[in-house]
Amino acid sequence: MVDAVDEAVAAVDAVPLIFDPFLVRGMGYYTGTIFEIHHPDFAFSLGGGGRYDGMIGRFLGSDVPAAGFSIGFERIVDLVSLPAADAADAVALLHDGAPLPQLAALKAALVAQGRRVRLERKPKKVAALLDALAADGFCAFAFVREDTTPESIELKPIG
Repeated sequence: MVDAVDEAVAAVDAVPLIFDPFLVRGMGYYTGTIFEIHHPDFAFSLGGGGRYDGMIGRFLGSDVPAAGFSIGFERIVDLVSLPAADAADAVALLHDGAPLPQLAALKAALVAQGRRVRLERKPKKVAALLDALAADGFCAFAFVREDTTPESIELKPIG
């Protein structure tokens, strides 16, 4: 346990802290110190926060010392790099509003085979959707009808 704490402290020591006396968070409820979290790969902050003693007091009737922060979830997701998915295993199921239990069963069956599956409502112009799916790394698709079962799925190549 002590080693884990030492590693965490060492990691924090490696993070550069920059004092910016002109930083503005744009939130009127901050009452003191504010901060932002940045990553060198992005020009914008990933999150931020600060002191907001007066906010809790609005609800309780007396000021309470408080600090908090928020993290931009979408911005954090942009930082995460996932291993490239195998395009041979990426399939899309195109449906015309098939029942949700049926779609879930079809998707579960394909996922159990190790495939990456996306459910898409069938548009009027399928070609544009297929182009977008190909750009996202999908290699196959199938049309789902009310009688489609996991055994009867007919995968067709995209392209």
